Amino acid sequence: MQVYKQRIKHLLFEHQAEATTARTEGQVALKLQQERERHSETELKADRRDLKAVIREVEVSHEEYLK
Repeated sequence: MQVYKQRIKHLLFEHQAEATTARTEGQVALKLQQERERHSETELKADRRDLKAVIREVEVSHEEYLK
């Protein structure tokens, strides 16, 4: 009976350690994904700003051409 209890305690400890490791890895993966998303969003905003500037230049050029 004593050996059985020790085995159960050992299995519970292993399970808890694995769950903690999995939780930690999940949190790290989530943070990395969030950082990638932020970086991607920043790039998209910069591209959008650049495109708006190009559109303004084209509109001004077109207006000057019409004059």
